Amino acid sequence: MAKGIYVGVSDIKLICPRSSCRSTSITRIHTNPDKYQCDDCLFEGTLEQFKEGNENTARKVRKSYFGVGGKARKVKKAYIGVGGVARLFYDDGVHKYKKYKAVYHPSVTTYKWDKYDLDGSEYRLVFSAGATMNIRARDIGDVIYTVVRVSSNGNISYSSPKTITTSNYDSLDSSLDHSDETIAHGSFWGDRHLNRLMSSYPENIEGSDDGNIIAKYSGYNVSSRLETGLKGSYAGEVEGSNSGVYPNDGKQDGFWYVYKGKFTEPEYYTQGEFVADVISEYEGQYPDNGRHTDGYWYVKQ
Repeated sequence: MAKGIYVGVSDIKLICPRSSCRSTSITRIHTNPDKYQCDDCLFEGTLEQFKEGNENTARKVRKSYFGVGGKARKVKKAYIGVGGVARLFYDDGVHKYKKYKAVYHPSVTTYKWDKYDLDGSEYRLVFSAGATMNIRARDIGDVIYTVVRVSSNGNISYSSPKTITTSNYDSLDSSLDHSDETIAHGSFWGDRHLNRLMSSYPENIEGSDDGNIIAKYSGYNVSSRLETGLKGSYAGEVEGSNSGVYPNDGKQDGFWYVYKGKFTEPEYYTQGEFVADVISEYEGQYPDNGRHTDGYWYVKQ
């Protein structure tokens, strides 16, 4: 639909362009001032298609005034009631904006931890190098325990039994080359899996010369030790550029850290440096306050 308001100016003759009609009974379509219609054959077209001579061309009004108290007041916008709703039918084409550069902010990924003061005490498991701990299953039905636990008073116990059966006995690998990879050096809190046994990791169990099955936890003794300076009161949140900046759940630099996860902020734009004042003929050509598809930021005045 054409913007603005139009008036008739008698300087052009209109005639239907269809050779089979050539009627001079032409009517401007009021709902679309840029279109005309032949009253006889109902052909619709533009002014240029119907133009031949003199009669009724539509001219756009650039400025409009209204008498108020004997003075002419310029009309900025004019509305007309259509079905009980005010519709804009005249707009003076003056819409002012401030134009700015749009500042791009790229997507940012951060890693976050909860930070705690050090306080309290607790027993922890200690796996120390220097000896080999073997658990021997002598026959079908024997049990190998795969989890070791330390209690609050420092006592050690074993759990998560794996029972030797005919099916897993026959499928066990006879070699034991990498058992030390399943237990890291150092000490650990709470329960600790000694090995992942049986069918998923058969290399961690070997058959002995006498037919017995041996689960080896190579090169480690298990003991407990009282540790002080544990996780105390909450001290805030910290961020890092990678997941290794702070411990997953441990102390560093006089604080205790607990890893929260990886967080990614999406890219976005903000208003930047002023560029120019802009006047638009059409309302809504630019956003009221935001980035346009031309890459600049506009603020309506």
